[in-house]
Amino acid sequence: MKKIKVLMLLTTMALVAGCGKKETAEDKRSTESVAVVDAGEETLMVPEVSMGETKPGEDAVEVVFTWAAVKGADGYEVYEENKFYDEDEYREAEGVTSTTEDTTYTTGAQDYFDFRIKVRAYKGDGDAREYSDWSEFAYGCSYEAEDVASDVVNSGSATQEEADQLFEEAINGDIVVQARYEDGSINNYYITDLPNDPDDYYSYEVGERIDLDNDGVTELVINGPDGGIYLDARTDGVYQLAQGEGTTGVLCYTDYEGKRYICHVDNSHGGREYFMMDQYDGSGQNVESLSLTAEYWDSVEFDADIAQCKFNDQEISVDEYLKLRKELFGY
Repeated sequence: MKKIKVLMLLTTMALVAGCGKKETAEDKRSTESVAVVDAGEETLMVPEVSMGETKPGEDAVEVVFTWAAVKGADGYEVYEENKFYDEDEYREAEGVTSTTEDTTYTTGAQDYFDFRIKVRAYKGDGDAREYSDWSEFAYGCSYEAEDVASDVVNSGSATQEEADQLFEEAINGDIVVQARYEDGSINNYYITDLPNDPDDYYSYEVGERIDLDNDGVTELVINGPDGGIYLDARTDGVYQLAQGEGTTGVLCYTDYEGKRYICHVDNSHGGREYFMMDQYDGSGQNVESLSLTAEYWDSVEFDADIAQCKFNDQEISVDEYLKLRKELFGY
């Protein structure tokens, strides 16, 4: 009983001593500091990430980011965004975030790309894992500014002699084909690495050469699934001009009013026929797009009585549609 009385007395004295005393900022800081130490906790500092360093890599140009180790951290989470050099907006990278126990992060590309990352430290595992705040974005790129300026000036339509030489190098697997997509992604590949089993539908073979971009120099057709691939030789290499996109975008070409158009065709599905036509110049720029469409959703086969037809988004009669389809696509 004496022990209980003593504890009650001490508690009462503490309450009396604390009453009416205003807690100062110094007291508060002291209390918070003691609480953190007593609980064995320490707030993780925000990593300070250096600007990305550009280095040559085995398969691509590497961009290496580093930061100082954060005291108490078990590892780091990295968030990456990137964009092609002449785009305005960054997009989330594939995978978006990754974790590492190192204090370095390496990304990269085979072409002119800008990168930015932010990093936060963590400790613990699972639901108990704690994080620091995210760092500011750190920026890097896979190119030198003068290289971009030079390529922009020099990249253009090749002469026929230059095109022939470049195509031969590409066919032999000496240089890559550079494929750039609308979302900014890049897929460089060798023609010799494409499937080439003639008994397989998903197989490719070198085809004809024909001027597809109206610059007087022939392009190279690679025959294959969904219409294959069209390649364009420019002063700085071989580029993929277009590729078949499946049954909703079978690749072909046609002529209209003295110009050649590369087309993506969907005429194998019930209820519709779509013909999308793009005209390119010698630098690979799309200079005009046209469309010829018919929709007849209540019928699987083309039905002239219900078809709604358009040419370049303007309504036309069924007779006009059929005449244009015959002129442009042969049926």
